[in-house]
Amino acid sequence: MGVMKIKSLFPSLLALAMLALLTFFHTTPISATTSDAWRNSSLFRSFYKHVGPVTSIAVSSDGKTFASGGTDGVVNFWDLKTGKPIKTISADARGLGAIVISSDGKKFVTSNRGETLKLWDLNKGELLNTLGKNSETPEYSKYSSYPITLAYSVYPIAITPDDKTLVSGRPDYNLEVWDLSTGEQKNNLKGHTLPVYAVAISPDGQTIASGSADETIKLWNLETGELLQTIEGHSYPVNSLEFSNNNSTLVSGSADATVKVWNFKTGELLHNLSGHSQAVLAVAISPDGNTIASGGADKKIKIWNLETGDLVHTIAKHGGKIYSLAFSTDGKSLISGDSKGKVKIWQL
Repeated sequence: MGVMKIKSLFPSLLALAMLALLTFFHTTPISATTSDAWRNSSLFRSFYKHVGPVTSIAVSSDGKTFASGGTDGVVNFWDLKTGKPIKTISADARGLGAIVISSDGKKFVTSNRGETLKLWDLNKGELLNTLGKNSETPEYSKYSSYPITLAYSVYPIAITPDDKTLVSGRPDYNLEVWDLSTGEQKNNLKGHTLPVYAVAISPDGQTIASGSADETIKLWNLETGELLQTIEGHSYPVNSLEFSNNNSTLVSGSADATVKVWNFKTGELLHNLSGHSQAVLAVAISPDGNTIASGGADKKIKIWNLETGDLVHTIAKHGGKIYSLAFSTDGKSLISGDSKGKVKIWQL
């Protein structure tokens, strides 16, 4: 009889267990790393520490600090948790185009308006090395007819995950590959027909992506310098590029006001994201690969679901064009910089 009673009760117990599971998943809040969670994001901090556009944002690999750099030539370091300033370094009177922080958090690199790269000791704020100089750099004003607003200060840079190699895009149409330990140039990649506005390095450190005013994206073998593929699809300059951590997806932002999602291994266009009314100047991908953030000359930040291509949320609380974006390492914060010198931190 005891066995019969247990058997008869089993369906009821199973139903109760299923109901409990359904209730749990229905009432559990959306994970902070899902793109939908950004619908409930809010402004955490807003700073005005730059005179002129904030051209670059870089987050340290430990997620504790971030750096902002601008055309005023200043690099500001911030505590991401509290939003408080840590230090300020006057890096270059000619203005900064980009900043990258090494994976070990000990160094950072800055680029100025098309002439030099500088390697710094992050903790001491001391200049360690200066890489390259080209007095024959073409004038960006030649390309002022393009609907891009940051061309005068662009000198994009990216660093490999092992901190050994730096890649820089140049206004003379080329890319330079540098050995950071020696300061020597390893390669000079030629293929673009107009200035290079964006560079990115794949998470495995094997592939370089470059975007140009010639409206193309080129993929290169980092070790050999071989041109692997040219991707066409944008109708105006490619201003920003970022690889997803899944090592197969590349996102591009263009002056044609679109964000495009590519399978960079095949060149297939996965999504064409339309929503900005003016040039897209910055793109960023969350560490989990679920979410894209894009910033435009329309002063708006747009949040997209990378998998579906759906527009999730629009943030319209900047007074200037969005020149730079970066997610925190836990994906719960987004940092933005604009043309008015403002830096803002958005949180879930």
